[in-house]
Amino acid sequence: MLDAAPEAITIFDADRGTYELANRKALEMFGIPRTAVTTVRPADLRPPRQPDGRDSDELIRANVERALAGETVSFEWTAVRYDDGRPVPCEVRLVRFPAEGRNLVRVSVVGIGERLAQRERERELSAQLQHARRLEAVGTFTGGVAHDFNNLLQVIRGNLELLQMEVRGDPDAYSLVDASMYAADRGAVLTRELLAFARQQPLTPVTIDLRSEMDDLTLLIARTMGEELALRVDVPEDVWLLHADRAQLQNALLNLALNAHEAMPGGGTLRITAENATVDVGDSRSADMVPGDYVAIAVSDEGTGMDADVLPHIFEPFWTTKDVGEGSGLGLSMVHGFAGQSGGFVTVRSAVGRGTTVRIFLPRRIPVA
Repeated sequence: MLDAAPEAITIFDADRGTYELANRKALEMFGIPRTAVTTVRPADLRPPRQPDGRDSDELIRANVERALAGETVSFEWTAVRYDDGRPVPCEVRLVRFPAEGRNLVRVSVVGIGERLAQRERERELSAQLQHARRLEAVGTFTGGVAHDFNNLLQVIRGNLELLQMEVRGDPDAYSLVDASMYAADRGAVLTRELLAFARQQPLTPVTIDLRSEMDDLTLLIARTMGEELALRVDVPEDVWLLHADRAQLQNALLNLALNAHEAMPGGGTLRITAENATVDVGDSRSADMVPGDYVAIAVSDEGTGMDADVLPHIFEPFWTTKDVGEGSGLGLSMVHGFAGQSGGFVTVRSAVGRGTTVRIFLPRRIPVA
């Protein structure tokens, strides 16, 4: 009768510290040979401590005492298999088993590995959504400031152009105005970068054949990196057409290549690959993703990598691990903003000492017949 039960069931003798019997489900769940049931000890089926740090012996002893006192005790528990020591996340229910003059406990166990995995997926997705909302709020504020700043720059630049014409005969004055013009142009570049992060830059999306696009871009990246790095590009013939702004795509890939170059001061290999990717409902790689077909462009390095404390901040504007003056902290923010404004998203995988891979997912373009 016990063998027909859907859950694992054992009868535990609290006085002797052994199991009286176990049903088929229990033997399968915990890897116990039927001939070994009465010799298996509880200590054989549990780790010294639970994942939350609690002492396993103390926890089970207290719950058995409660069950013998007449309570029905339920709790989550991580056991280990008898045969290979693999962890078994489960939910345990203890009740006193009626037997004259004996302290027996019926132990019912249900595996919850999938439930815990789903809980962890939901926790990760919630964290991603909170991060996305924070970036969105920062982007809204940044976009407003950038627009106002750009308007001021236009006034400044216009007056500088008029001033240049007035001081052409004075080299010293012209030099000062020229330096001011350069600063205004740098401010305009910064404004465009801020608008890119805020997803408010003007885009001109077109249909792009990535294989053709990478021919010219590969030469540009190779010249930028120099001879100390090896460049490997792999764009298969069957990669779909994509829909994006050509200039901003080139800028994004060049930004990622420069980041990879800086992450490999001792040399290494930079890889740029592409593949077709279909995102299904429920995919949790990124809170920004929408189900559909994409072209995924990956830029991978063999550099220093980033740890778990750094990764949550990499898309935040002006956040950088570089020294003061060595970078604006807007490179990845621009890439993230460009992908989002184009209807795509970005994922990053990195580990200290093992390098970084940034993937830009851009929408597939299906030609109209």
